[in-house]
Amino acid sequence: MAARHFVDRHFRHLAWFSTGWTNVHRLRYEGLCDVAAERPFRWVFTEATGGRGSDDWRALVKWLGKQFAQAPKPLGVVTYDDTDATRVLDVVRQIGLAVPEEIAILGIGNDTFLCENQTVPISSVVHDTERTGHEGAALLSRLMDGKEVPATPILIPPKGIVERASTNLIAVSDPLLNRAIAYI
Repeated sequence: MAARHFVDRHFRHLAWFSTGWTNVHRLRYEGLCDVAAERPFRWVFTEATGGRGSDDWRALVKWLGKQFAQAPKPLGVVTYDDTDATRVLDVVRQIGLAVPEEIAILGIGNDTFLCENQTVPISSVVHDTERTGHEGAALLSRLMDGKEVPATPILIPPKGIVERASTNLIAVSDPLLNRAIAYI
């Protein structure tokens, strides 16, 4: 859904950012790859810094700022969650790039407190928490009845995307045309 959000807005260049890497991170990244026109950049902070924690803010700003400076623009960035999206927004603004004109940001989880209380409100994918609860309860019931655990993960599609200012544009590679569209 995140990849389609950017593809529908004519983004040709996508990136994935997360501070960690688990099976859930991998599944989300692979979903992004399935729809993207070209393979998205994969920027995982703990992998790039030898496993150091995501709390080293200076290292994060330096490393991620370098990635953004070298990346083609406009660039759509999907993050593992809304916390990572706020990190991306902070770095992008520190290095002087425009959101969403140069770097558009889409988080996952739709934490309204995080997403709406930023200098540029962050768009986010909405989890289907109700269905997740029902599926979890059904799985627990199966396990309590002595049945086998499913061989593959149960994947719950998201409900949708809440679009906010961080992705509210059509990607255009010509900066003058991009400014004109933003003005209109």
